Order: sequence, then structure tokens, then C-alpha cells
Amino acid sequence: MCFLHGGAAHAHWFDQVAPASAVRSFRLLPPDTIAAPEFLVHIGRAGIVKREAGWSYRLDPACYGKRNPHDAWPLLGRITAPTLIARAELSPVLTGEMAQRMLDAIPDATSAIIPGAYHHLTLDAPAAFVSALEVFLKESLAG
Repeated sequence: MCFLHGGAAHAHWFDQVAPASAVRSFRLLPPDTIAAPEFLVHIGRAGIVKREAGWSYRLDPACYGKRNPHDAWPLLGRITAPTLIARAELSPVLTGEMAQRMLDAIPDATSAIIPGAYHHLTLDAPAAFVSALEVFLKESLAG
């Protein structure tokens, strides 16, 4: 309310507090990560934007509530492109069993396990992910 009704002095205060508060409250879901804390601060800062009405999230959190999930498992056999199933070793979301099920269902799929990474493998182990992707792309293009 101070930002909307408090005048220029309060607007300046809010400009300092809102971004700092948003950065402090930034969390990954799932929360486990080995990413550098300063990188997470950067992502937190990048996730907010100043608009006419003040500070807000760059993406609307309400979009998650509007999702309409579908069972895509029956569709996996239709994938004809070479497919890399990149799995973070410690991911609680894409389990080893689930990755194997995907590997079995997609005709031209290969897998790569990124060691020591949690679900956010591109944050936890970007170099290992890029390396796995490079190998996959070279093999796919050669093949």
C-alpha cells in the first residue's frame, strides 16, 4: 500500500525493498540443488520485473493453477526424432524408473545421467549437461 499511496519517498523505499524481498524469497521447486547461491540470487533477480503497477514476477505464478495435465505416456512411441533423456542422478521428479520407462517407450532414445545433480540439472551441473548434450548431438548427427 505504501507504494501505491505513499508518494515518491515511499516509492523509492519500495523500489529497494521489493526486489530484495523477492530475491530472498526465491525458491526452486523441488528445492534441492547444488547450484551456487550467488547464481540463485541472479535467477531470483531475473525473475522479477518492474511494471506500471510496481514490482511483479516476470512469469505469472497463477499459470501453474491453470495447467491441465495430460497423460503423455501413450504418445511417447510416436516420437521419431532422436531423443536424449537427460536425468539428474538425484532428481526426485524424474526417477531412474521413470527415465527407463521413457527410454523403453521412445524408439530412438538414449539416456544420460548427470552425476551428483538434483532435478535442476542445468543449474546444478551445467558443464556435465552440455557435455552429455554434445555427445548426443554428435552421435545423432553422425548416425
